[in-house]
Amino acid sequence: MNDPVNNIRSLNQHFQLSFYQSLRRYISLTKPRVVLLLAITGIFSYIIGVTGNFTMFDVIGALYIGYASSGGAMMINSYFDRDIDILMPRTAKRPSVSPPPITPPEKMLIIGLTLVVSSVTLAYLIFNLLTALFVSWGVISYLAIYTLYLKRRSVWNTVIGGLTASTPVLVGFAAALGQNVGIEGLLLIPLEGWLLAALLFLWNPSHTWTLATKYLEDYARADIPMLPVVYGEKITGQVVFSSSIILIIDSFIIAGLMTRWNVLILLLLIYPNYKLLAASWHFLQNPSKTSGIKCFVAHNIWLALVFAIYTLYVFLVKIFGVSFSLPFFV
Repeated sequence: MNDPVNNIRSLNQHFQLSFYQSLRRYISLTKPRVVLLLAITGIFSYIIGVTGNFTMFDVIGALYIGYASSGGAMMINSYFDRDIDILMPRTAKRPSVSPPPITPPEKMLIIGLTLVVSSVTLAYLIFNLLTALFVSWGVISYLAIYTLYLKRRSVWNTVIGGLTASTPVLVGFAAALGQNVGIEGLLLIPLEGWLLAALLFLWNPSHTWTLATKYLEDYARADIPMLPVVYGEKITGQVVFSSSIILIIDSFIIAGLMTRWNVLILLLLIYPNYKLLAASWHFLQNPSKTSGIKCFVAHNIWLALVFAIYTLYVFLVKIFGVSFSLPFFV
């Protein structure tokens, strides 16, 4: 004999499971790993740039703005890329195209737009107009310039797309300027802020090309002109290694400007830069899917560690008042 209470409990458990499964599918479309990394760089940039006190509310707000804007843009990108995602085994697993796909697909568009609009609104309300403008620019450039135009047409797609990758840094520094700051705030962003943005701009193409090396056949099948597809792994290795050299030099210059060439911070940078250089050199000497994905991982770890070191210095000096005694120059 059926027990109505057990039946209701069973249906409730089934509903909860379905809800969490659906939620996980939508979250996966925001590409949480790469988006969280970008959001954290924005947080670090805010902490580095801020001159006064800040609250946990500010940090949480900045984290939401960074994740919602980038994640929302990624979800909208999945809506537009359904025709090519289904052609590549790696992306064919995405909920936008994998059976059963999200239907109607306009749900992705609506949720993505909601995340983007909320992030722009909060950027304006919590911080200032310039922050909201940078968030808007990041989303528009990613979708209009990269997704809808360059991605399928030019080998320069990820290079120009690097402009979008640098946006979290500019958002963080703009937020650090305080309220009532408009477009004139561009002149108030310090030199290290623009150099950090350049760091992200340079990091993005080589980071993407190393990943594309592993999935070269996928991109070729979908007719996406990534560098490894158009010019091969050998040329890709040369370009990535050259880019890594520039990244390493830039990271030391930024540290010098921030810390007055403090030797301790420069020494801390040696390890992540060595690991990036070693992975890039290995990829240059032995261009392959295996060395490419190792170089991809090294790029991600490098970015996280370099920004963590910069932020550590700011915390020790600006927040806790620690005085370093080993500068190169006094």
